[in-house]
Amino acid sequence: MKLRAQVEILEGELDATVIDHDTGLQLVISSELASLLSRLRSETSVVANDVHTDQLLHFFERLGLTAEATLAEARQQQARYILADAAYSELPRVRTTVERAFRETALHREHLGQSPPRGDGWRLSDLPLLRKHDLRRHFPRGLTVDSLELGAALRAGDLVTTSTSGTTGERLQVYADTRFPRIPQTVLDLWGVKPRSPDRPLRTAVLTSPGCSAGVCTRRNASFAERLSFEHTLFLESAKDPFDLTHAQVVTMIDDMARFTPDLWLVNPVYLAVFTRAAERMGLALPSASAIVSTYQTLSVCQQRQFARAYPAPVFEMYSATELGGSQVGVTCRHGAMHVRLDHVYLEILRNGSEIEAGELGQPVLTTHHPSMPLVRYALTDLVRYSLAPCSCDVGSAWPALVVEGRERDAIIRPDRTVTPRRVDQALRGLPLFLYQVVETRPGHFVTSVVSDDHEPLCRSELEARLADVLLPERLELCYVARLPFEDTGKFRFVVPCPQALDAGSIHHV
Repeated sequence: MKLRAQVEILEGELDATVIDHDTGLQLVISSELASLLSRLRSETSVVANDVHTDQLLHFFERLGLTAEATLAEARQQQARYILADAAYSELPRVRTTVERAFRETALHREHLGQSPPRGDGWRLSDLPLLRKHDLRRHFPRGLTVDSLELGAALRAGDLVTTSTSGTTGERLQVYADTRFPRIPQTVLDLWGVKPRSPDRPLRTAVLTSPGCSAGVCTRRNASFAERLSFEHTLFLESAKDPFDLTHAQVVTMIDDMARFTPDLWLVNPVYLAVFTRAAERMGLALPSASAIVSTYQTLSVCQQRQFARAYPAPVFEMYSATELGGSQVGVTCRHGAMHVRLDHVYLEILRNGSEIEAGELGQPVLTTHHPSMPLVRYALTDLVRYSLAPCSCDVGSAWPALVVEGRERDAIIRPDRTVTPRRVDQALRGLPLFLYQVVETRPGHFVTSVVSDDHEPLCRSELEARLADVLLPERLELCYVARLPFEDTGKFRFVVPCPQALDAGSIHHV
């Protein structure tokens, strides 16, 4: 048994760091473990002469650090270790959050029904799931902690009332805590983003649908000053359908960005894509920011391709939901991996109410460590899975990597397979598409509408072949259009399954 060649040991004064340069794993270990690993590096073989040494050798082997493991095996073994370690290390904090939520919020006192389980038998999975209708029933006063003076907090602007977009047909109101940093310094360090000026707070310009962000719906046709919040967040003028943007609106948005000089541009990616196309067709110079942060909905490969061409800034993603009150589920790093925000949430992934194996497809269930509105086991209606690959960024060995596959209602679910929106999107990677929408008109029959890219022609036969490979259609129709419709919520759906074909109880592993 020997270490793989790309495993490095960096010894410090009190401990050591193991770096697997093949996978990106970074692991802080004791000096005793480092000594044993060094022996594995220098000696032809190390034979266990006691039970303790044998256990340590087995630990290194399980992590895929030894030459016996293939690179693929090492990645999977290390990813599973990261998941297990995160679950174990986060449980004390989760327990504190659960006990606090029960003790301090009317929502959880009613929902949990009795005090949280105590003792060695305490398990989060024993607690009931929380859903949107539970939040709706306890608005306005039962969601926040008892110690918070709700009226005073709203008058002071510490809390703002915000609404979910209603994408799932269940629009509801919750509170967003303006004191809770949406993008804390740890994430900015992860992105390598700093304020343009050290003597001012980080500035963020927001571009999304008028109803998607707290307060934006009240600021349409408003002045620059009226769209500015706390001097560090500017809500850009928007339209419910960005295809309707006028020349005057596009000019105003560009002028606002130049005047505000944001560090971050927080965007709905489809809205930014349509704005960018409009500005380029009008011959206007595009605005700039240090980084673009995509949120509100899925960042498609189409938008990734367009932003890489149009903007020199790096593009990151944030994954969250309005009803989390500002807590984030995940953020991407500079390597493109979506990391679970363990400083904000504890994540379970369930299918049909039960835990699943790492890497399998399921629904996210969140326990948030929110200071004013903690949530215990809140179920989202998305489909996600853990990535079984470590990431070499600064948090890649501590924050597990997540793959967001899209909303469950947008997945094509069959008795034998589940085709998620992400799977359709990934099949189209590299094609010169501006925007597309796949609509299942009846089971097995699909119409794909495409808005052409202005910069490169699309090979129709290649697009059809890629869609056929992933959709396995009985019939596939392709048509070119000038624009595509947005939902009443302001969101855009890339895949629209036929309701009669859905079997929501039969989600399959992808």
